[in-house]
Amino acid sequence: MNLEHKTRLVLLSHSKNMLMAAQASDWERYEQLNTAWLHLLDEAQQNVPGAIQACQLQLLEDNSDIVKLVEQHQKTLFSGLQKELKGLKSVRAYLE
Repeated sequence: MNLEHKTRLVLLSHSKNMLMAAQASDWERYEQLNTAWLHLLDEAQQNVPGAIQACQLQLLEDNSDIVKLVEQHQKTLFSGLQKELKGLKSVRAYLE
């Protein structure tokens, strides 16, 4: 297996691991993977730029799916925060 092929496999598997972490809402794991991802991309770009180009469509698709999952999670968090604030307002009104 040549270096470009190996690098493509590493990039694709890491990208899929990030996607699976996001799908499982394991944001701590996702953050760890994302930190390493930046290093992997930089290293691949410097050493084997053809590897990124060879799998860029799949990487972009994974990234798009991750962005959708992050946005969905943010909406869920925001909705929960709104409910908590509404509850606090009710308690405050009751205490006054």
